[in-house]
Amino acid sequence: MTSTKRFRLHPVAAAALPIAVLLQGCATDPNSGAQSIAGIKVSDDPCAKTATVVGGVLGAVAGAVVTSQFTKSTDARVLGGVAGGGIGAAIGYNMDQRRCALFAIAKEHNADMTVASVIVPKGDLPAAAAVAASTTNSPASATPFAAGSDTATAGLSVTLRDNGKQFASGSDKLTPEADALFREVAAQYSYTKQQAKLTATSTDDEKNAVETLRSKRILLVGHTDDTGGSAENANLSERRAAAVARVFQAQGVPAANLYFQGAGETLPAADNHTEAGRAANRRVEIVDLTDDAAFHKFLATRRQTLQYYRASDVPATEVAATPAPAKGKKVSKASTTGYDFGGVPAATLTSSPDFAPGTVGTAGGATGVNAGRPVVPTCNADRPRVANGVKSLATQKDLPMSDYVPGLYNTSWSDTVNGNLIGLTNVDVPRDGAAAGGKPTLYIWKNYNPKRKMPPADYQVSPDVNIYRGSDVILYRVFVGGPMKCMDVLFPYTDTGESRNSSLFYDRQQALYVSSFELKSSGGGAQ
Repeated sequence: MTSTKRFRLHPVAAAALPIAVLLQGCATDPNSGAQSIAGIKVSDDPCAKTATVVGGVLGAVAGAVVTSQFTKSTDARVLGGVAGGGIGAAIGYNMDQRRCALFAIAKEHNADMTVASVIVPKGDLPAAAAVAASTTNSPASATPFAAGSDTATAGLSVTLRDNGKQFASGSDKLTPEADALFREVAAQYSYTKQQAKLTATSTDDEKNAVETLRSKRILLVGHTDDTGGSAENANLSERRAAAVARVFQAQGVPAANLYFQGAGETLPAADNHTEAGRAANRRVEIVDLTDDAAFHKFLATRRQTLQYYRASDVPATEVAATPAPAKGKKVSKASTTGYDFGGVPAATLTSSPDFAPGTVGTAGGATGVNAGRPVVPTCNADRPRVANGVKSLATQKDLPMSDYVPGLYNTSWSDTVNGNLIGLTNVDVPRDGAAAGGKPTLYIWKNYNPKRKMPPADYQVSPDVNIYRGSDVILYRVFVGGPMKCMDVLFPYTDTGESRNSSLFYDRQQALYVSSFELKSSGGGAQ
């Protein structure tokens, strides 16, 4: 938090703080691609002070507006405006200063660095449907909000692409060159190091900018391409992110303010169908947020860029789910045979509009990187994509998941498919697009007779799942590898209590068949 010794505000003027911070909204001109903050164009010069100017102007406006709600005194409104402007300018100045310093560091080390603003919603998180609508945006404007939503700039995302000089292949040990690079980057976030640079002639902007470092939350994320094992990629990227987080700690950033994650292949920044794209996906991302509230909003609104995914070279049949014996019954190889789900040849299946060729992340319809191929292939050509959780450096434990898509937390679902009853329990979908939901439990009763007492399930398994977000539905992909290969369940964001146009894939007569079904919600799942 901001030190009261160095930065004390009148209680009325302090009310301007959240609005001053949140008014620093960012937009992109759809024609020129130029970025602007609240309508003021951001200079291409990384050392320009656009954020400082805009932060000060909007902070002053917010301070005056909020103060006027408490008093009609002109003097009080002026003081409120000055205070709000100081806070907004301090945050903007800190961003400008850091962006300029980071580009200088990158140039000195010949590092491949990109810096982008982090956008979060103002106030409460938007409805799940509104958040999802942005998955139709182009990669250049991958903000996780619907057009026209009320958003704010809350920090910077700094990406350092791995040019082969950061880590040895398969290693999480920083090279001496990379260690020096990350130490200099980390020093920009160190309150003690930045405070030590202040002098008697330092301006109020410089002093207040340093104070903003006290409440900052920093997330280090390791990313990989999609080659190799997904779980191995997630684990290696986590160890590398942790190594960078320790560098930040050594430079004086408190462990309590540091978090790290191994996202593996789940958050690609470029197209994995090309070698250049895969190279761009091997990177470390440093995300700084103004405070704890902005940090959690950022996590809750991250989204995958689906058009960068590609079909797996590991068929779904080779992906082993974790079997769990049904109550009073042992699951055996024999119990996976003899199921007929009454389907049709899979070649007749058409893609859901959300995931069909050329519909996501393209400009001008079926053009661009994903023209002519599905954005997300069907489950029989996919594999579980693993992302590890966000961990606190101080505790080394995952942050508890607390924000889920409405209607998709610990729920149970069932439907009868050609006489076979299928049940899914413990279904949950986190809002965070980079977070994995817990494993559900799948039950199958072969030739189910509803007039008889419910027998033990003929088949039970705890399968891996992938969760993909489209514009209108969530694709909940279940890898089975038993009586069926896999299931693609489509849940609407509107929380209707049923899935739509879902597909079940299975082998029949040495060919791949597919059946349609619609799971119905039966409420909360088993605890």
